[in-house]
Amino acid sequence: MLVDFKAGQGGKPRADGSRAASLPRTDLDQLLGYTMMDYSDRHGLHTVGVYAVRFGYLASWPLVELGQRMGARPVDLAALRTEFAGVLRNQLPLYQTRRGW
Repeated sequence: MLVDFKAGQGGKPRADGSRAASLPRTDLDQLLGYTMMDYSDRHGLHTVGVYAVRFGYLASWPLVELGQRMGARPVDLAALRTEFAGVLRNQLPLYQTRRGW
């Protein structure tokens, strides 16, 4: 399992001053990006999670289930990793050149 530890304060304050744990989409996208970068599945990732440190709460999702829920269809993780590697290999050099890196 790949776990990201978050120490944020949570969502907007409630009327009583407390806050609810929240997960911005960007945090989930970051975890999925890390998962995609394990091109050969060397680490055998099957689940991603976020541990909300201030709340003492772990939320986790099996990758197969998460992929289906986000894409509204079954996903082939190996194929997505290959496609992701190709995008990085082909597109990142163009971006770096435009930026003068």
